[in-house]
Amino acid sequence: MKFFLSLCLVAFLSTVSYTQTTGVSISGLIKNKTDKTILPFVNIVLKTEKDSAFVTGTVSNEEGRFTLSNIKSGNYILQFSYTGFELKSQPVLVGSLSSFLDIGTIELQQDSKQLQEVVVSTMQDDV
Repeated sequence: MKFFLSLCLVAFLSTVSYTQTTGVSISGLIKNKTDKTILPFVNIVLKTEKDSAFVTGTVSNEEGRFTLSNIKSGNYILQFSYTGFELKSQPVLVGSLSSFLDIGTIELQQDSKQLQEVVVSTMQDDV
């Protein structure tokens, strides 16, 4: 009986230590806030909350989904950037209770800046 309890304890502790060393995977889905369409190839950057140091980054896939793997416990800031949309930052607390953190759907707002027109002109030399 003691041997069985010892074996169970060792198995439990090895599982706990394994989950602590592998880190957490953060995932989510990115959509347009206005029309709820999926946004592919959005840039995602994870920074520390303390000093905004770069931790890791990725790009969302064709379906607007992303995953950041092997993230250690701590407080972070997720930044989402996409051409034609406003930069969005979201605080994230990563714990050690689960090896997977789904932050749900992130909605990006279109940037309403109007660019001025560009005029391109050339001059031809007389031959």
